[in-house]
Amino acid sequence: MIPLIVYGDYDPVTQLGGTELNFSLIQSPWGHRSLTIGGFEKSSAGVPETWTQYREKQLIFQPKITEAERVLMETWIDWCHDNGAGPFLFLHDQSLARAAAVPSYLEEPMQGATFDPPRGSYYGTWEPVIVIRRVDGAPWDISYF
Repeated sequence: MIPLIVYGDYDPVTQLGGTELNFSLIQSPWGHRSLTIGGFEKSSAGVPETWTQYREKQLIFQPKITEAERVLMETWIDWCHDNGAGPFLFLHDQSLARAAAVPSYLEEPMQGATFDPPRGSYYGTWEPVIVIRRVDGAPWDISYF
């Protein structure tokens, strides 16, 4: 079964192997990030030259998780690493139909990286940085507000 990550205002859901986890804390807004592979050079005459080989639009978010939820978060990350970074389904708003979920890949934390999320602002919580991208390569067309 492909995991489903639902990120909403109050209770995102992680579905792993038929189980669901409702995050118990209010979640923070996500952000957008652009990864560009290319270069820049300037000629001796001062004329700039740039080129782009690849551009990737990413979504970055920091879910607030409890100690119990951290176990499922680590299980999901392990699943992504074991399955070529996914794909998994991401739904940015809990009020939308599950059919609106977007097939996505996990970009960070990457395979081989240590998963050591920073402590959250509440006692007994963590706030891992998660970066994902769409499978189809299209830019994210969602906004938080």
